[in-house]
Amino acid sequence: MNKLKPEPGTSIGRQSYLQKQFNINVIDAELNRLSKQYDLNKSDLENLANGLISKYNSVITASTQDGEVKDARVDLGGTTHDSLNERLTTDLETLANTLASNYADVKADYNSKSSDIQGAFPAYYDDDMDAVTQLSTGTNAVNIACITDNHWQMAVQGQHSLRHYSYIARASRLAKLDAIVANGDNVNGYYNRDEVFTENRQALQTIFNLASVDTPVLINRGNHDSGRGQDSAGGTGLDANNSLTDAEMKQLYRTADCAYGEVRDGDSLYWFKDLDDKKVRIIGLDSFDLPETLDSNGNYKYDTLNTSAYRQDQLNWLANTALKTNYQVVIFTHCPLPNTFQYILNGNAGTTQYNSDVLIKILQAFCSGTSYSIDDESREFSVTLSADFSSQGQGTLIGMISGHVHRDGEEIIYGGLHLWEQTCSLCNAGDPYSRADDTVTEDAWDIISIDTNAKTIHCHRFGAGKDRAFKYFAGLGSTDTVLTAGSVTN
Repeated sequence: MNKLKPEPGTSIGRQSYLQKQFNINVIDAELNRLSKQYDLNKSDLENLANGLISKYNSVITASTQDGEVKDARVDLGGTTHDSLNERLTTDLETLANTLASNYADVKADYNSKSSDIQGAFPAYYDDDMDAVTQLSTGTNAVNIACITDNHWQMAVQGQHSLRHYSYIARASRLAKLDAIVANGDNVNGYYNRDEVFTENRQALQTIFNLASVDTPVLINRGNHDSGRGQDSAGGTGLDANNSLTDAEMKQLYRTADCAYGEVRDGDSLYWFKDLDDKKVRIIGLDSFDLPETLDSNGNYKYDTLNTSAYRQDQLNWLANTALKTNYQVVIFTHCPLPNTFQYILNGNAGTTQYNSDVLIKILQAFCSGTSYSIDDESREFSVTLSADFSSQGQGTLIGMISGHVHRDGEEIIYGGLHLWEQTCSLCNAGDPYSRADDTVTEDAWDIISIDTNAKTIHCHRFGAGKDRAFKYFAGLGSTDTVLTAGSVTN
């Protein structure tokens, strides 16, 4: 009889199979020999042999094939598993847990007090940041952070203002915000055009890049942002070569991209953004919608520093696109309406706002669910439009929020419309809060929390000032609270 090879071990895969086949052949040949030599019943011998074969099968089944495949069943932690699938599942779970832990560490660092914008987040703002980021959530809760009149400038005025953008961006990483609105005068607009462009880019890149990736950042233009009308270095502020063009403002604000899903009139500086899950539309208006008309000396005819306007295209878009909705509407614009919040008051006789009367009538028609039309070529900026809101019924204007005058204005009802004013982010020693750099009063901005069911508003104040709470209504308000001076210019 040929000699059987040694019994295979459980870790020798292919060799095990070869040994098994060899030994089976040896056994079969030996069975034939024995049955012939001793006249034995081969079936009895086969039963004995099958027991031996079963033993070999058990050994082979316990193996996985060759040694390297068995080694592949060992996970990252050194544990041997019964199958490769089990080991891979364990390693994937380990990897997922590691990534989640690392992400939490990175997020914690991202949300930490560290800031690369004009130094670390100051400890004296810890309580304010904690307070303003404790917000209600859900389909009835809308949270919009609004910063206005920051007036960032690299020298003289607003030298600490750039870091204020990093603070409001940080709030978006600590709480779920539906949007951030920078409501104009984002820079001071003084000195030469290159500096004004650079300061705009610094301000906007700070807020764009540091805000949470899922928070829309929407920008409105103020009267200082282009530099037009400022007494800038090197000559008159109306010099077209020494201030930014509308095209440059659009480039800075990324209006052609509509990067946050907002809707514009082409690449306009006015926009709206829908919060479909909340059934709220946020509208941003350009209250310095002036033509770039030049005089014979190459100077701008219209001074945006002291002249506000809403022209045909914007008004028609507002009436026949932006307000064609059954959503509740909240409007942000830099410049307040005449007769409100000290605008065209206090001796500002040279301040003008064109076509705000048309804006008011459009909003009144939306709120009341009626129609409005105008065809007037006699105005400085002619307006021809028709708007019909009768099929929509009464609209809901949550409010119209403005800046510009560097004061908190309590809510007023003006022509049946709900308005309020927000103070400046700029550390302005002239406002009622006695502001001072490197203190809690240096900065000031709000997170505006709206309960669309209860129709309530809570303005959570970060920095100087205090929280404010308002109620709003569907349709037009019944009692006006109107200041007594000022006028509308046609």
